[in-house]
Amino acid sequence: MSTMAAAGVTPAIGRARLGTNVLVLGVLAGLVVLLAIVGPWIAPHDPIAVGPTADQLLAPSATHLFGTDQVGRDLFSRVLAGARASLGVAFAVVAFASIFGTLLGLLAGLGARWIDEVLMRLTDMFFAFPYLILAMVVVASMGPGVVSLIIALCIIWWPGYARQVRGHVLAIKQTPFVDASRVVGNSGLKTALRHVLPQMLPGLGVRVSFDVGNVILIASGLGFLGLGVRPPEPEWGAILYEARSYTLSAWWLAVFPGIALTLSILVFSFLGDALSDRGSRRSR
Repeated sequence: MSTMAAAGVTPAIGRARLGTNVLVLGVLAGLVVLLAIVGPWIAPHDPIAVGPTADQLLAPSATHLFGTDQVGRDLFSRVLAGARASLGVAFAVVAFASIFGTLLGLLAGLGARWIDEVLMRLTDMFFAFPYLILAMVVVASMGPGVVSLIIALCIIWWPGYARQVRGHVLAIKQTPFVDASRVVGNSGLKTALRHVLPQMLPGLGVRVSFDVGNVILIASGLGFLGLGVRPPEPEWGAILYEARSYTLSAWWLAVFPGIALTLSILVFSFLGDALSDRGSRRSR
């Protein structure tokens, strides 16, 4: 009797811990997003205002929490303002890629065979190109800037969602509840939106969480290469690029934006892991 009770308690404890992990990580992710939204307003200094010569390369202090850069700008204010650019790009790209890719995946999985073939060959064509090189080519051809960066990343990010959704659709399109929806006369669109799409939302939520962190990383990498936002607008990758010449003489220029970038990526990645673990527990 006690063995059976213990066997029932253990999964319950595991589910409670997973729920707590998801809640804590969700709160942390919300705080990151909140800082990105209000960062420019709570920044103690103008993030793009050049300071006097005496304020150049000052070490962290009470006046400048993260120190100043090579032209006297407050680094704490630039890191806060840079969060809006980095996370703004990430959420714009993931929102477009998830919506557009999901619609194409649903169309490919539920449509006629020739539609499936055309859409999947188009998806394979984008997968054939190295995604980072393709993004660099698009940004270089359009010119650096937030808009060109978002467009470039949207182009390379939607195929993953299209293929994932199509795979889910093919796995569940022959299930009884889908057949029942068709028997009662529901259209393919209504069946997809009411019966097929809800089955895929947990998996899409996991992917979205992972992808926010991944897009932040790729966008910062492109910013480091000079293909992100245009100076003097702050962005984490661009700030790290400016710090490359001062790594030994002014360590704070690279350390603080690097910490902000790393923590943001880790929060969304760990949230994706927690959501994935909870989904696996529920499916058992």
